[in-house]
Amino acid sequence: MAKQLAIVIDASGSMYHSAGNGSSLDKIVEASQSVQYIIDEIQNKTTTDGDTWAVSLWYFATQTSSLFAQVNFPVGSTAGLKTLVTLIENEVVVQGAVGHMTDIFRAVRTVADYMVANPPLLFPPGYAKKIVLFTDGNQTIEHSGLLTQNGYEAEQGVDFATLLNGNAIALNAQGIGSDLLNMTLTDLVAEALPAGSTVKTISATPQYAADTSAALMTNSMKVVNNNGILPLRPLSRPPSRLLWEQFSLPALVPEGADGRTRRRNEEFFEVDVDDITQELLLGLTWHHPGRPSIEARSPSGTSYRNGLNGAFEIGVGWMTALHIPAPESGTWRVHVAGDPQFRPLRMNLMARSVCPEFDLLLRVDPYLLKPHDTSIVTATPMYKNNIAEGKFQAVLSDFRGRSWPMALQSDGTLAAKADFPVPGRAPLRVELHGLLEGRRKVERMEFTSVQVGRPHEPRLAVSPDHYRPGQRYTVNVTISDAEFTAATQISFGTGIDVRRFRVLTPIAAIAEIIVAGNAFSGTREVLTFQPDAETLGGIVVEGQQAGDGQRPMTGFIRALRFDARGRLVAALLDADRELAVPRHDERLQHLLEKARDTNAAVEITLDEQGRLASITVSE
Repeated sequence: MAKQLAIVIDASGSMYHSAGNGSSLDKIVEASQSVQYIIDEIQNKTTTDGDTWAVSLWYFATQTSSLFAQVNFPVGSTAGLKTLVTLIENEVVVQGAVGHMTDIFRAVRTVADYMVANPPLLFPPGYAKKIVLFTDGNQTIEHSGLLTQNGYEAEQGVDFATLLNGNAIALNAQGIGSDLLNMTLTDLVAEALPAGSTVKTISATPQYAADTSAALMTNSMKVVNNNGILPLRPLSRPPSRLLWEQFSLPALVPEGADGRTRRRNEEFFEVDVDDITQELLLGLTWHHPGRPSIEARSPSGTSYRNGLNGAFEIGVGWMTALHIPAPESGTWRVHVAGDPQFRPLRMNLMARSVCPEFDLLLRVDPYLLKPHDTSIVTATPMYKNNIAEGKFQAVLSDFRGRSWPMALQSDGTLAAKADFPVPGRAPLRVELHGLLEGRRKVERMEFTSVQVGRPHEPRLAVSPDHYRPGQRYTVNVTISDAEFTAATQISFGTGIDVRRFRVLTPIAAIAEIIVAGNAFSGTREVLTFQPDAETLGGIVVEGQQAGDGQRPMTGFIRALRFDARGRLVAALLDADRELAVPRHDERLQHLLEKARDTNAAVEITLDEQGRLASITVSE
């Protein structure tokens, strides 16, 4: 099978903050490791199956840029590409190139235009096309005065249905964030090719962390292997019945009747593998230095771990997946051992079944409801691009303990009507089981959601919002569409130390900060955790340099910075000299872009305020 795949990663300011929920990595680092993992999975897939994939990697914020153009897989080695991926971890350079805000619509449009204009050489007609999008926040750039898809389409004169579905491009969108983000992604995915298009938006709760690495791992497993979600059950507690099971090791467990406890550094699970599973994937992510291990035992008692009985692992950083080809059907036992030195780890375990020919598609109509309204959820089991033949049963359930049996329809789909009394986003689970073509057992789960009432979008406002290096500030922070709690934490990004954060009321707080003398200048976002929220317009760390009147400078243009409306505001000279542009000028932007793209030497003259006044590009 030939496939054109574009991986699109959010690199806005919020990605350069801690992943939160106990993780010791920034979200952008987790994303970098996850993309490197995807690259290795694609290499394994194309090498094993003899497929050819043309893969490109993009990152976006205000603007959208490619990290590498289309590369045909399999490749001789993935090392060079994985090294390129780590470049997105450099906050100054990346945000100098694409800004700090979030323009999801521009990113999807830019990448789709590229895919249409650059068909892979020698690919046969009818090759598959897919965009894989990950974002940790909603649209923050207005188009036609709106933050919606309609606003972008009206301003730019583009129709996403024509651009995506009209060009047979599927969209797999994964987000971590608010109800409104889920609605944004759901609307976009509805414009793409239905087959292979999915959307999942995960919200963090005090009980369940929305991890960047776990979200990207489950997304990449779906994209690379078209797998289904298998039921996974911890033996020590009730299952969450979510995308993955979350747990920590070592754990304290009671021992004896006298109340004593001991440390347990292992966890056991069961997973039901159905008859159509061609490969069992057990994905594991963790969030602190350490190295857990994973092992599985088949129903007949055969053990599988990395290098044993044909099993192998693909892993990068703090994530790994155990691959078990041609697994025996039935109930498997999975054993996860914590770090041998008992270092504390919070982990996520997921079980996936690879069967490229089978898929479970969900549709919700309508998606946006008023409280107590009803919606029809339709489940379509697909096999070899047609509605699957066989005997199937399915149950629809929400996360409040309610369930509805799904009735078989004349066209082979299953449907249920459900009401939703509580405002907010309601995640829904469909559990399917039955016999494919009357003889092979199938057991899968899939997820979707409905939006009841107005979608919420928590936002922060801070005052003051302009800071100078080396200074202390007391910052007033307010929140809308959410409430602060005693557990709320705030981050102003690299180089700004939060010395104290006090919650005054559910919607107001004060942060005492110190801006480091070497804090990088420019615009960035402020984030809170518990609840997750970010600023809409960002904050500004002002530059330290001032010009001394027509002083010439020489070097190379490495990146350009744009504001929320796409206007040029600064140029990055060499690696560390950011020069402000006093006003947007199309001719000046053209010269700077030419110098950046051709790596030509420039001579720049500054005005009295240290801003860019004129430029000469060497031929």
